[in-house]
Amino acid sequence: MRVVIIEDEVNNQIFLENALQKFVEGVTIIGKAENVKAGIHLINTTNPDIVYLDIELPDGSGFDILEKIDDKNINVIFITAFENYAVKAFRYSAIDYLLKPFNIEELIDATDRAKVQKENKEMRISFLQEQVKIPTKKVEEILIDGFDNFVKVELNKIIALVADSNFVCIQTDDGEKVYCSKTLKFYEDLLDEKIFKRIHRSHIINVKKITQIDKGRTGYVTLTNQEKYEIAARRKPMLLNAMKD
Repeated sequence: MRVVIIEDEVNNQIFLENALQKFVEGVTIIGKAENVKAGIHLINTTNPDIVYLDIELPDGSGFDILEKIDDKNINVIFITAFENYAVKAFRYSAIDYLLKPFNIEELIDATDRAKVQKENKEMRISFLQEQVKIPTKKVEEILIDGFDNFVKVELNKIIALVADSNFVCIQTDDGEKVYCSKTLKFYEDLLDEKIFKRIHRSHIINVKKITQIDKGRTGYVTLTNQEKYEIAARRKPMLLNAMKD
């Protein structure tokens, strides 16, 4: 894979270059740039497979580069010092990022995913831009990394997430079922824990969609889609407390 690095901090640029050469197989660094203008020229003249792109640059942002390059459907791994909300925005957008200071394992994982990443990169980047424009706003949508494409889903329409063999099925109010290869643990960590509760090893539910909870130590919870979902005994108190809150 032919890759370029666009990063204005020299130490970070050198570290990333050395780490790629030493720890990541199958990549060749074909160029580096330190600002928006040079980054646009570099990408347009080399047509790389992967771009490691700093968000904050001296003369603009990484998004400025993406808006002006010829191939907008390019594979990007963002480099960022952002924390908290902004980092979550990357995950909601199905976009890979490296948080400064760099972690070698995360670099390897992100690059491996980029090598096999499906299309719709422009859609994911556009979705991310919407999320980071107003860092204090409440996230209302998520981009699901489906088997064949990326699907935008409103969080308040999600009823449940159900583990099914080696994938997860996201069930919505519209009767839609979106399948993806992420784990339940991924969504358990990502979604708002006040609303999305893991009540069983096989499923997470939206507590706002509950219509009935069986009495007893275990039992089932019925959601607005009229389906029943088993409650693990050790998770029943947590669910009841969430309903009180």
